Amino acid sequence: MFETILITGAAAAGKSTLSRGLAKLDYFAVFEYGEVLFQRSKVRHPTITHSETRSHSEELISPGDISGTDEDLQQFIASHRDVKHVIIDSHAVSKEVYGFRIEPFGPGQLQRAGFSRIVFLYCDPTVIYSRTIAHAEGRPALTLKEAELYQLLQTSVSINYSTILGIPIHFIDSALPPDELKAQFLGLIGSKSH
Repeated sequence: MFETILITGAAAAGKSTLSRGLAKLDYFAVFEYGEVLFQRSKVRHPTITHSETRSHSEELISPGDISGTDEDLQQFIASHRDVKHVIIDSHAVSKEVYGFRIEPFGPGQLQRAGFSRIVFLYCDPTVIYSRTIAHAEGRPALTLKEAELYQLLQTSVSINYSTILGIPIHFIDSALPPDELKAQFLGLIGSKSH
Protein backbone atom coordinates (compact mmCIF):
# COMPACT_ATOMS: atom_id res chain seq x y z
CA MET A 1 0.00 0.00 0.00
CA PHE A 2 1.28 3.43 -0.92
CA GLU A 3 1.10 6.48 1.33
CA THR A 4 0.29 10.13 0.73
CA ILE A 5 2.49 12.18 3.05
CA LEU A 6 2.57 15.90 3.72
CA ILE A 7 6.08 17.18 4.43
CA THR A 8 5.87 20.54 6.11
CA GLY A 9 7.71 22.96 8.35
CA ALA A 10 8.84 26.58 8.25
CA ALA A 11 10.59 27.96 5.19
CA ALA A 12 14.28 26.98 5.20
CA ALA A 13 13.59 23.92 7.37
CA GLY A 14 14.81 21.56 4.63
CA LYS A 15 11.54 20.40 3.01
CA SER A 16 12.67 20.93 -0.57
CA THR A 17 16.06 19.33 0.05
CA LEU A 18 14.36 16.21 1.43
CA SER A 19 11.64 16.19 -1.24
CA ARG A 20 14.13 16.49 -4.08
CA GLY A 21 16.13 13.61 -2.65
CA LEU A 22 12.98 11.48 -2.45
CA ALA A 23 12.00 12.41 -6.03
CA LYS A 24 15.13 10.57 -7.22
CA LEU A 25 13.74 7.30 -5.84
CA ASP A 26 11.58 5.23 -8.19
CA TYR A 27 8.72 4.69 -5.76
CA PHE A 28 8.07 8.34 -4.87
CA ALA A 29 6.14 11.06 -6.71
CA VAL A 30 6.80 14.53 -5.31
CA PHE A 31 4.61 17.62 -5.60
CA GLU A 32 6.43 20.81 -4.60
CA TYR A 33 3.54 23.16 -3.89
CA GLY A 34 5.66 26.31 -4.00
CA GLU A 35 7.11 25.45 -7.42
CA VAL A 36 3.68 24.75 -8.94
CA LEU A 37 2.31 27.95 -7.38
CA PHE A 38 5.26 29.90 -8.81
CA GLN A 39 4.62 28.47 -12.31
CA ARG A 40 0.93 29.46 -12.09
CA SER A 41 1.83 33.00 -11.01
CA LYS A 42 4.41 33.21 -13.79
CA VAL A 43 1.62 32.86 -16.38
CA ARG A 44 0.27 36.25 -15.22
CA HIS A 45 3.70 37.76 -14.46
CA PRO A 46 6.08 36.25 -17.07
CA THR A 47 9.18 38.07 -15.84
CA ILE A 48 8.93 37.27 -12.12
CA THR A 49 11.55 35.23 -10.32
CA HIS A 50 11.35 32.82 -7.40
CA SER A 51 12.97 35.47 -5.24
CA GLU A 52 10.27 38.00 -6.11
CA THR A 53 7.42 35.61 -5.33
CA ARG A 54 9.01 34.83 -1.98
CA SER A 55 9.58 38.46 -1.07
CA HIS A 56 6.26 39.80 -2.43
CA SER A 57 4.00 36.76 -2.33
CA GLU A 58 0.89 38.64 -1.26
CA GLU A 59 1.24 40.99 -4.26
CA LEU A 60 2.17 38.37 -6.87
CA ILE A 61 0.22 35.26 -5.81
CA SER A 62 -3.52 35.57 -6.38
CA PRO A 63 -6.35 33.61 -4.74
CA GLY A 64 -6.86 32.03 -8.17
CA ASP A 65 -3.23 30.89 -8.23
CA ILE A 66 -3.74 29.23 -4.85
CA SER A 67 -7.05 27.55 -5.74
CA GLY A 68 -5.61 26.38 -9.08
CA THR A 69 -2.55 24.94 -7.37
CA ASP A 70 -4.81 23.23 -4.82
CA GLU A 71 -6.64 21.55 -7.69
CA ASP A 72 -3.34 20.62 -9.38
CA LEU A 73 -2.33 19.00 -6.09
CA GLN A 74 -5.52 16.93 -5.93
CA GLN A 75 -5.09 15.76 -9.53
CA PHE A 76 -1.44 14.88 -8.86
CA ILE A 77 -2.41 12.78 -5.84
CA ALA A 78 -5.20 11.02 -7.76
CA SER A 79 -2.92 10.15 -10.66
CA HIS A 80 -0.05 8.77 -8.53
CA ARG A 81 -1.41 7.39 -5.25
CA ASP A 82 -2.06 3.88 -6.57
CA VAL A 83 1.42 3.41 -8.04
CA LYS A 84 3.84 5.37 -5.80
CA HIS A 85 4.20 7.02 -2.43
CA VAL A 86 3.02 10.59 -2.91
CA ILE A 87 4.95 13.35 -1.17
CA ILE A 88 3.49 16.83 -0.85
CA ASP A 89 6.05 19.51 0.06
CA SER A 90 4.05 22.46 1.36
CA HIS A 91 3.76 24.99 4.15
CA ALA A 92 0.73 27.16 4.87
CA VAL A 93 2.60 29.94 6.68
CA SER A 94 4.46 32.66 4.82
CA LYS A 95 6.53 35.57 6.10
CA GLU A 96 5.23 38.89 4.84
CA VAL A 97 6.51 42.44 5.31
CA TYR A 98 3.87 43.05 7.99
CA GLY A 99 4.34 39.74 9.84
CA PHE A 100 2.96 36.32 8.84
CA ARG A 101 0.12 35.01 6.70
CA ILE A 102 -1.52 31.57 6.81
CA GLU A 103 -3.24 30.03 3.77
CA PRO A 104 -4.23 26.55 5.03
CA PHE A 105 -5.91 23.70 3.22
CA GLY A 106 -9.60 23.54 4.12
CA PRO A 107 -11.20 20.45 5.67
CA GLY A 108 -12.61 19.31 2.30
CA GLN A 109 -9.21 19.62 0.62
CA LEU A 110 -7.60 17.65 3.44
CA GLN A 111 -10.19 14.86 3.25
CA ARG A 112 -9.90 14.67 -0.52
CA ALA A 113 -6.07 14.53 -0.36
CA GLY A 114 -6.25 11.57 2.02
CA PHE A 115 -2.92 12.16 3.73
CA SER A 116 -1.75 9.11 5.66
CA ARG A 117 0.63 11.07 7.89
CA ILE A 118 2.35 14.40 8.29
CA VAL A 119 6.11 14.79 8.62
CA PHE A 120 7.08 18.07 10.22
CA LEU A 121 10.68 19.18 9.76
CA TYR A 122 11.84 21.30 12.66
CA CYS A 123 15.17 22.61 13.85
CA ASP A 124 16.59 25.07 16.29
CA PRO A 125 15.39 28.55 15.25
CA THR A 126 19.04 29.61 14.91
CA VAL A 127 19.36 27.12 12.03
CA ILE A 128 16.40 28.66 10.16
CA TYR A 129 17.74 32.13 10.89
CA SER A 130 21.20 31.15 9.59
CA ARG A 131 19.81 29.43 6.48
CA THR A 132 17.67 32.46 5.58
CA ILE A 133 20.70 34.73 5.92
CA ALA A 134 23.04 32.44 3.96
CA HIS A 135 20.51 31.49 1.25
CA ALA A 136 17.82 34.18 1.31
CA GLU A 137 16.58 33.41 -2.24
CA GLY A 138 14.06 36.23 -1.85
CA ARG A 139 12.80 35.17 1.55
CA PRO A 140 12.13 38.17 3.81
CA ALA A 141 14.75 38.53 6.53
CA LEU A 142 13.82 36.86 9.81
CA THR A 143 14.87 37.73 13.31
CA LEU A 144 15.61 34.86 15.65
CA LYS A 145 12.29 35.50 17.41
CA GLU A 146 10.44 35.43 14.06
CA ALA A 147 12.13 32.13 13.13
CA GLU A 148 10.82 30.65 16.37
CA LEU A 149 7.32 32.05 15.79
CA TYR A 150 7.36 30.79 12.18
CA GLN A 151 7.89 27.21 13.37
CA LEU A 152 5.23 27.56 16.08
CA LEU A 153 2.64 28.88 13.60
CA GLN A 154 3.35 26.07 11.12
CA THR A 155 3.20 23.55 13.98
CA SER A 156 -0.26 24.86 14.90
CA VAL A 157 -1.49 24.42 11.33
CA SER A 158 -0.06 20.88 11.22
CA ILE A 159 -1.72 19.92 14.49
CA ASN A 160 -5.04 21.17 13.11
CA TYR A 161 -4.57 19.07 9.97
CA SER A 162 -3.70 16.03 12.09
CA THR A 163 -6.76 16.54 14.28
CA ILE A 164 -9.13 16.96 11.33
CA LEU A 165 -7.81 13.83 9.61
CA GLY A 166 -7.02 11.70 12.68
CA ILE A 167 -3.50 10.99 11.42
CA PRO A 168 -0.12 11.18 13.15
CA ILE A 169 2.50 13.88 12.87
CA HIS A 170 6.14 12.85 13.01
CA PHE A 171 8.60 15.59 14.00
CA ILE A 172 12.09 15.13 12.56
CA ASP A 173 15.03 17.39 13.35
CA SER A 174 16.07 18.77 9.97
CA ALA A 175 19.45 19.91 11.24
CA LEU A 176 20.58 16.32 10.61
CA PRO A 177 22.84 15.69 7.59
CA PRO A 178 20.65 15.19 4.47
CA ASP A 179 21.30 11.43 4.19
CA GLU A 180 20.40 10.88 7.86
CA LEU A 181 17.27 13.00 7.48
CA LYS A 182 16.21 10.95 4.45
CA ALA A 183 16.88 7.71 6.34
CA GLN A 184 14.75 8.91 9.27
CA PHE A 185 11.95 9.74 6.86
CA LEU A 186 12.17 6.45 4.96
CA GLY A 187 11.98 4.59 8.28
CA LEU A 188 8.46 5.97 8.75
CA ILE A 189 7.09 4.62 5.46
CA GLY A 190 4.70 1.79 6.17
CA SER A 191 4.95 2.20 9.95
CA LYS A 192 1.76 1.87 11.95
CA SER A 193 0.08 5.19 12.44
CA HIS A 194 -1.61 4.28 15.70
